[in-house]
Amino acid sequence: MSSALSYSSRQVFSHEITHTGPFCPSAFELLFLINSEDYDDQITAAVQDNDRLQAFWGSMLFLRGHRHRMNEALAQLDRQAGTFTEAMTNDEDTIQLIGPITVPVPVLDVENLPVHIEIPKDADEPFPDSKDINPNEPAFFHELQQTH
Repeated sequence: MSSALSYSSRQVFSHEITHTGPFCPSAFELLFLINSEDYDDQITAAVQDNDRLQAFWGSMLFLRGHRHRMNEALAQLDRQAGTFTEAMTNDEDTIQLIGPITVPVPVLDVENLPVHIEIPKDADEPFPDSKDINPNEPAFFHELQQTH
């Protein structure tokens, strides 16, 4: 792994190691490489002479494709849930609950509050808007860290 990994490598770690020779990754390291999608060619080349590893690699690619579709479905569900909760809290017949009820209160750190977050535009995709920005995604925190 290198600090020159492309943006698709979803997480940022404080320490990275670049392997220049033969490398037998741990399960964690291999999942990181697979999820980053930056090393598919190297992994494909490494498993080409081993039927068992080829089957596992094909299964991982299959699962990764399903994960992308599931993430899209979950994002759509989140948007729909947001629409319903907005309606429940902003219409004339607003929901009122009877306590005791405990809810989290966001900590507003005004001194460290980012003024804006710049999200890179991909050539193939339209520029993201507020519906595309998910603070629960590691990419959001990656961008937040880059602005500080």
